Amino acid sequence: MATTFPSSEIQPGKETRPFAFMRSEAFLPALAAAFIFTLQVHLALTRSINWDEFHFLGQLHNFTRGELTLPMQTLHVRMFAWLAPLDMAGVDQIRIARLFMLAAEGVTCGAIVMIARRFVSLPFAIMCALAYLSAGYVMQHGWSFRTDPMATALSMSALAILARSRFSLGAIAVFALLMGTAFMVTIKIVLFAPAFAGIAWLRWSEDQFTIRRAVQIAAGPIAAMAVAAALFAWHSLGLAPAGEAAKLVSHSGESMFSLGGSPNLRYFVYALGTAIPLTLALAILPVAIGQQTKINSAEKIALAGMTAMIVTPLYYINTFPYFFAFMLAPIAAALGVAMQVLSDRYGRRLLIAVMAGWAAFIWVGDGESELDKQRTIQMAANQMFTEPVNYLDFPGYLPRHRKANFFLTGWGLRNYVTGNRPKFTEILSEKPIPMLAAIDPERNPSLLSAMTDIPRGFEFFPEDLKALKTTYRQLWGPLYVAGVELTAGETREWRVWVPGTYTADAAITVNGTSYAKGDYVDLKRGKVSLIAPADKTTGLIWGKDTKAPDIPVPQRPYWTDF
Repeated sequence: MATTFPSSEIQPGKETRPFAFMRSEAFLPALAAAFIFTLQVHLALTRSINWDEFHFLGQLHNFTRGELTLPMQTLHVRMFAWLAPLDMAGVDQIRIARLFMLAAEGVTCGAIVMIARRFVSLPFAIMCALAYLSAGYVMQHGWSFRTDPMATALSMSALAILARSRFSLGAIAVFALLMGTAFMVTIKIVLFAPAFAGIAWLRWSEDQFTIRRAVQIAAGPIAAMAVAAALFAWHSLGLAPAGEAAKLVSHSGESMFSLGGSPNLRYFVYALGTAIPLTLALAILPVAIGQQTKINSAEKIALAGMTAMIVTPLYYINTFPYFFAFMLAPIAAALGVAMQVLSDRYGRRLLIAVMAGWAAFIWVGDGESELDKQRTIQMAANQMFTEPVNYLDFPGYLPRHRKANFFLTGWGLRNYVTGNRPKFTEILSEKPIPMLAAIDPERNPSLLSAMTDIPRGFEFFPEDLKALKTTYRQLWGPLYVAGVELTAGETREWRVWVPGTYTADAAITVNGTSYAKGDYVDLKRGKVSLIAPADKTTGLIWGKDTKAPDIPVPQRPYWTDF
């Protein structure tokens, strides 16, 4: 009887699997993918932090302090709660988190290969992942500290299970766990509905549209809803009351969709223009499918469902660059047939080299990083206030302190203007807020414009603007502290918005009482009378001996625009 060898053992005259893979047609695209991942590791560790990433880190710190109140789309705070206690700047905490997001991107690429493998051979399936990885916005944001990389990995993994599994009880359970978790990470996963519908139709057609298969397919999303409900109940403990759930979901839905399309369609154009290999493959996909007689109608429906994500910007509002790492994943999984056609015409090696070269081009042209400046500002704020204080700013830039105002994105500012309420004076009336960080990006200089009178694209309510300008004085670069400055001999009625202990810069009279330099003055909210000496300037600054940090102020800009 002839001797047989298990596949894991060395067979006579044959190479071991690693060496066999190195000689296979799948090795070159896999090597190119590893090369691109290496470039992305560098970007993850060196690229400027974006405002959303600061926002998400701020939510994490609020959670660890027991102050988080929003249960929807904040599940990441439990996944990364271990980051907050680390003794390092918030910038560096985000850099660590980015590496985990890069791992999530790797899972997404694995799912793309699995799904594409349903339609084409392994080398072309890996090339689909290459097209995704080399897309400009995926290179720059596929690993960012946002909900998108997590949601993409979870959703694409669930889609791969739907495309390839045998619908065992275990597979359905894993599908439900993935999708239920993805919904808690972000409700935008509903945008994947066409992709799931297309694959579901394909799997149902394979079983001749039997009721049994329909029940198995339907069981996944039904169980996923149960998982999401259970996760919401667990995550909500100690956070927002359960009665607010419907309101939060409704509000999020209203802010997601618009029949007028996204106001950020320029990013859609940039996304396609900075993803030339993927865009080319997508453009020829209909022709490529038409040339393949082996592709049946159900498979065409599945591919159409995945590529339907391309019209998302026509009805989804928040199509900022980071969104395209989410949107392009199912599209990339559908490009296998196009990769075959392009390879037949131009050569597989050339196509792989073009995708790897395009990724390198994006990496080289990414621009200068502002990471060191961002870290310096965080260090300066922590040096000024060693204990956490409340502060006002744009994104939540100072995670070790407590952001007191709403997120000053375009959406947040529109709500502020249309709300017809002076929200900043309301916030100042609720709690002491000693610090204001005017670190806004130059294209949206909200608080910076309030403090410096540079042009801005919207108007503060007059009472808010007056309160901000008269309450805070510049202490270090973009950092302002509650206080007042008087010229020699000046008399002023000053409205105190931030109660607490102030330190006198020099001799000063407050409500008829004289204070010397360095004296502490306890002030409550309301108006006080201030008199400066005739021969010197003076003032008050919040806190006991609050001093400017002994760190050079970095020059603007502090941001890389997406």
